[in-house]
Amino acid sequence: MYKQEILITESNAPGFVDVDGFRSWRIAIINGCEALYEENRHEMQRHLETDEVFVPIMGESVLLIGEERKRYELEIGKVYNVKLGTWHVVCMKDGAKLLCIEQAGTGMENSEVVPFE
Repeated sequence: MYKQEILITESNAPGFVDVDGFRSWRIAIINGCEALYEENRHEMQRHLETDEVFVPIMGESVLLIGEERKRYELEIGKVYNVKLGTWHVVCMKDGAKLLCIEQAGTGMENSEVVPFE
């Protein structure tokens, strides 16, 4: 017999917080904070084993893509899939909240980081 359950989670802590996962996927909430203000972001990252999906839930956030830092103002409710190997950085204002989905285990051992030039 199949047992149905529900897990309800939330986070209001600043920055990136894991909230759930399923098999090989990690689900996190990212909350805007001073460290994520655009003027405080000085490097980009790329993941070598996973796409990374951002879904804006509230507030203002920006995604900078590629070496030229192409700017995307994120719209609430749209899904932004940053493809594996793509340089990116997300910038957020206070009160902004994003859902982030990527492979579990994504970290420095399977990602690269470079400073802005």
